[in-house]
Amino acid sequence: MKYISLLALLLVSFFSFADDKTVAEISKIEGPVRMMATTDIKKQKAQEGDQLKAGDIVITGPNGRAKLKMFDGSLIVLDPKSHITLNSKQEIKQNEGKSYYKIRKRNKNNKIRVVTNFVVIGVKGTSFVVSADENDKRITMNQGLVNVQSLDKEFELYRLNEEEEFSHFQKEMKDGFNTYQREFKKEFAEFVKSFDLSEGKSIAFDGNKTIESRNSQEIEAEIKHFESF
Repeated sequence: MKYISLLALLLVSFFSFADDKTVAEISKIEGPVRMMATTDIKKQKAQEGDQLKAGDIVITGPNGRAKLKMFDGSLIVLDPKSHITLNSKQEIKQNEGKSYYKIRKRNKNNKIRVVTNFVVIGVKGTSFVVSADENDKRITMNQGLVNVQSLDKEFELYRLNEEEEFSHFQKEMKDGFNTYQREFKKEFAEFVKSFDLSEGKSIAFDGNKTIESRNSQEIEAEIKHFESF
């Protein structure tokens, strides 16, 4: 009897992720969600329990949302109008839309990265939101730390302390914050190919210009919106 129970447990673990090629499983769907396997010639309706392998694509419709559970228990939640490709167990391509990532800690040989059309995000173990739309390119950190790498040119990076320094600077300036920004950025901009982003902060992208800020109440509410799905 003992051996039968052990065998049953092994079988359950086996069928949860049928083979080593399985990257993730669709654990929850709301509204229209489509997927396309590497072996398919057209997109098909996604269903809860669908197994996703390297190269598979998941797309949410205007009112669609989806939760993916990766092979190691990490989670990805896609908001409406989002499009990701699971390139491998170590790489996710976010083509467009907004997605929440809750990645479990991994060893240095098994790190995961999220690739967008504007940056590459190196992840160890953390939770964060990526917006990859034309008019909203942003990374929002919830917990942990990520490394943000440029695809091409150096970032023109403006760190959060710009806001803190302004409280001292404004005593001597009477022309307002716009004048201050121009003068401050000439002196304090960092030009870097990569940088770390820590929890409780966001970074917005406008070309190679990147501006760091603290997470607002609206952003905190957005994170809870993802976590409740």
